[in-house]
Order: sequence, then structure tokens, then C-alpha cells
Amino acid sequence: MGVNGTNLVQQALIICPRDTTKLHQEFEHIMSNVIEPSLQEKVRLITWETVLLGLKHKLDYVTNVPSRFLQHYNMFEEKYNVI
Repeated sequence: MGVNGTNLVQQALIICPRDTTKLHQEFEHIMSNVIEPSLQEKVRLITWETVLLGLKHKLDYVTNVPSRFLQHYNMFEEKYNVI
């Protein structure tokens, strides 16, 4: 429970590379054996590749993106081989 008895867990997002199968397996184990069933729908695993592809599509329509952001995006895109 959080402040004033409220539940602070809205959503939990785990981000990892697509090809890191060990992390994917560990995530599945944790979801099945550790996370309470009532919270499982609030916990998601997403890959960097998925995040970057979604961001790439958004960047096609946005103007005035800071150059530092684009530089970091391009480094991630190169690292995770997103085309």
C-alpha cells in the first residue's frame, strides 16, 4: 500500500532486448511463481526493439525533436538493429 492506504502500482513495464531469452524465461517464472495473480495484468514485458519501432513511427510525424534525443535514439537503433 502506498501513501494514505492507496495502491501505488498502476503499471509495471519491464524492458529488455528481444534476443535475451534468459531474461524472458526469468520474467515468465516470476510472473507464474512470484507476482500475485491480481497484479499480473499490470506487469508487462516489452522489448527495446518494439519500443524503438513505435518511437520511429512517431518521430516521422513530429517536428522540433531535440537533437540530443535523436542522437540517443540513433544509438539505440544501431545497438538493437532496428530498421
